[in-house]
Amino acid sequence: MHSLSLSSILAATIVSAFALPTTVHTVHTFAGEKTGRLIVKLKPGVARTNVLAHVGDNVTITHEWDLINGFAGHLDDEALNALQANPDVLSITEDGIVYAQVTQ
Repeated sequence: MHSLSLSSILAATIVSAFALPTTVHTVHTFAGEKTGRLIVKLKPGVARTNVLAHVGDNVTITHEWDLINGFAGHLDDEALNALQANPDVLSITEDGIVYAQVTQ
């Protein structure tokens, strides 16, 4: 009987470990005028090519950066969903237009 309860505990632990929810990244919104692009920031050391290989064909990358390890572009719903569920993504943000104002 002792081994049955230990087996049950072990099985429950394994099942619950696989049932953990995955992180889904929300899209951070920009309050002002938007460009229609999204800025995707990746974890340090993650290759953009590896991430982009899993997002589908309807993606137009308009900017790539090394300083923040990320890119911007136009994404369809399939690509956005794939990026939101990708553990290598740090953040997804709407790209907005910012104007400089000079006061004297």
